[in-house]
Amino acid sequence: MTIIYLGFSSSCVETFTKRPDVPVSFLTTCPTVNQWERHAANLNVDKLCLDSGAYTVFNSGKEYKYADWLKVAKKFDCDEIFALDVIGDPKASWDNYQRAIADDVDVIPTFHIGEPWSYLNEMKKVAPKIALGVAQQRGRRRDRFFRECISRIWPHKIHAFGITNPMLCSEYPFHSIDSTTWSLAPSKFGRYTGFTGNQINLRSRNITDLWVEVEHFLKMERFLKSRWKNELAKL
Repeated sequence: MTIIYLGFSSSCVETFTKRPDVPVSFLTTCPTVNQWERHAANLNVDKLCLDSGAYTVFNSGKEYKYADWLKVAKKFDCDEIFALDVIGDPKASWDNYQRAIADDVDVIPTFHIGEPWSYLNEMKKVAPKIALGVAQQRGRRRDRFFRECISRIWPHKIHAFGITNPMLCSEYPFHSIDSTTWSLAPSKFGRYTGFTGNQINLRSRNITDLWVEVEHFLKMERFLKSRWKNELAKL
């Protein structure tokens, strides 16, 4: 099974409330979970994933404390939860993962591009699923990273953060991926994928009903489930 988690955006709730019959998998983050809590009852949630929001915190220059993360992680009933990672400090991330396990929270650790491979080796020993973070890396360096990770840990459940390129996802057997592109690309840059399957530029950036984008990712999810059915069934 391949799961595509759509990053929750409170500005686009209208997209989902008009299609209550279609279940969608969502990703929400600890720093913005209050927005999710206000709207969750009106959504048809297939699966829910809780992200620590490490990348957002890293870019803001602020700190998100473990105690705050733990409070959120224990409050919400999520299908999957990512451990509180600290970008640029793999030891702190690993310590947070171990603390979460000790606090009886079933979490997924994240291995970031550029970190020592020893951390990935340790994750393989104890974690049923591992997330891979490539930040904003593109091209050959990102591809080499995925190939090396998979060669080291396969067969293993893998989540790829922020990766929804169809060609890339057809090449690597990710158990799950997530996307904020469905809402950010149209609302911020006027770029739409759902109309043609390829990203095109349109003038309008104020559309709050982005179901055409959601349908694109639901279709992609169905394709990937079929593409990796046999491989992922073994995990």
